[in-house]
Amino acid sequence: MRFSANIDYASLYFKYKSPSPISGQPTYKSLKRLKTELRANASSVDTDLGGGDHGYLGLVLSDVEYMRIIPTPAAFVAPNFPGALVIDPAFTAIQAVQARETHAEDMALYRECKNVEKALLRHIQTAVEDKYLEFMVDDDTGLIEDDIPTVLAYLFFNYGKVTSLEVKEQE
Repeated sequence: MRFSANIDYASLYFKYKSPSPISGQPTYKSLKRLKTELRANASSVDTDLGGGDHGYLGLVLSDVEYMRIIPTPAAFVAPNFPGALVIDPAFTAIQAVQARETHAEDMALYRECKNVEKALLRHIQTAVEDKYLEFMVDDDTGLIEDDIPTVLAYLFFNYGKVTSLEVKEQE
């Protein structure tokens, strides 16, 4: 059984333990660097989800982006909360034990995935000044409630415009 309570994923697994700070309004270049850090960090935590070869990368990428990396039908699907354990009264003792073990494993995987996602979202909130994220932050918790691809899409759409000067520099 997997146990993931109280693990500091950033200090134990992440390549980028702290994000490169984005001073002022984010730019395409700074957001691209942030996404690169998130991709590396998510990939550094092993999981069997999404085929098992790229860790939690599926938490950072959209489905379309993930399918470009993993073209097989092994899409990354974050686990849903398993809910309360319910043992059917008709179960034998062995079936009840198996149900408990399966539920415990499902709960551990769910918590691990959620905790990795929270660490990655914290990476974003640490890198980007609050005023550029305030639209996405829940008033009650002070945390971003959306998933990472949604947050990145919002940031790139609102602040990640590529200027003509940057295009000319690349040419």
